Amino acid sequence: MPMLTTTSIILLILIAIALGLWRNSMRAKEIATRIAKIACEKRELQFLDETVALHKLWLKRAPDGFIKFLRTYQFDYYDDNEIRQQSSITLLGDTFQSIGLNDTHDNVIRIVR
Repeated sequence: MPMLTTTSIILLILIAIALGLWRNSMRAKEIATRIAKIACEKRELQFLDETVALHKLWLKRAPDGFIKFLRTYQFDYYDDNEIRQQSSITLLGDTFQSIGLNDTHDNVIRIVR
């Protein structure tokens, strides 16, 4: 049975870290998509779920003291005038921070939790 070399062990650790980060990113995108969809439904807007995409990614200290990813996703929707609009949603880790939706008067609302 061949022994694992130090290089092989480091490579396996890097692969595990990459898979963990990928899984975390997919989970965050699912959360952002779900929240954006609910927000659009409440405002009677047509949410375009295939448009959710990561726009910004950086690190920020969370209220619990841990450093987490602060992600901003952009998404599109149709307003009541059938005009395609773009908006964003922000998550800290997997916790919802804010969403911006244009209303009929072109004001941006912010829902902060």
